[in-house]
Amino acid sequence: MKNKLIVAGVIFTCLVLLVGCGDEKWNPLDVEIVDHETGCLALEEESITTLWEGEDIVATTIFSTSVPCYQIRSISAREKEDKIEVKIKLEREAGACIECIGFQKITFRIKNPRLYPEINLELQVEVDGQVLIQTIIEQPAT
Repeated sequence: MKNKLIVAGVIFTCLVLLVGCGDEKWNPLDVEIVDHETGCLALEEESITTLWEGEDIVATTIFSTSVPCYQIRSISAREKEDKIEVKIKLEREAGACIECIGFQKITFRIKNPRLYPEINLELQVEVDGQVLIQTIIEQPAT
């Protein structure tokens, strides 16, 4: 009887651990804006690029907007296993704005993410209530 209780206890403990491991939570990351350029779309192409600087990831995204006159209102980042999610919210500046198809070039730094063989970086940019999503797979420098 005692052996059956020990086996049942071990099985229960293993199940609890397995369920807990599958429910890993998002961890916040420090992220900062390095640069933000705007202008009329000319030769720029929509893109996202990344590079490792020491323990940090520096990413630059270029995307079009209805006009160039936008300000960054917020940025946040979080990670879960090998996935990093960055959210940037833009709001249109008050006042007059030049009428052209605009571009936004935003460079940001993600500080000290956990290292994995590959990192799945998803960028969500909210502009005028619309969300633009860009994804890139980044491999740390060796």
